[in-house]
Amino acid sequence: MQSPSAPAAILEAQQQRFREKFGRDPGPNDPVFFDPDATDPVPMSAVKVQAETIEAMRKAGTPPQIIYAYKRTGGLLLREDMREHWPPDRVKEWDSTGPGPGSVVGATASVNETRWGVTVGTGVEYALFRNWSAKVEYDYMDFGTHNEKFHFTGPALPGGSLDLYSDDREQVHVVRFGLNYRFGGDRDFAPMK
Repeated sequence: MQSPSAPAAILEAQQQRFREKFGRDPGPNDPVFFDPDATDPVPMSAVKVQAETIEAMRKAGTPPQIIYAYKRTGGLLLREDMREHWPPDRVKEWDSTGPGPGSVVGATASVNETRWGVTVGTGVEYALFRNWSAKVEYDYMDFGTHNEKFHFTGPALPGGSLDLYSDDREQVHVVRFGLNYRFGGDRDFAPMK
């Protein structure tokens, strides 16, 4: 299990690698995990991410049949409670790779915190005719970044379980379109006294 300072140490090491590679501090739009072979800071390709994940699984002592199944299914780990939601051909493919029923990896994720954030928005409404109007709105919500722990269990994992950590940045962009109808006809309303 990692200590609370381990994620911070990993991020600091990545920042140092960034400085060494590009000769400057990372900016707000630069990827944390960048492609070390690229001349500009770009995220790692999916192929490299999968290769790095497989290497980490090997170093963690993950059984070869789980790694093989991970590669065969395009980087997925089947959980028993998700079996019915997968297409039958993917379940059959997973089962044929080795782990199969009874060795399926289980997973739980637990986050216990209140997320505070910022919302900024704007909108426009236009009267069409009589009681009808149309509107468009945009909202941006940012709930910051936090570290999540994912706990995997299963008989094929070393010691029966594996903990993985991930930083989660929650940003939401919402665009709403609307058509409004105001009841009451064309009556004028007097101001309240």
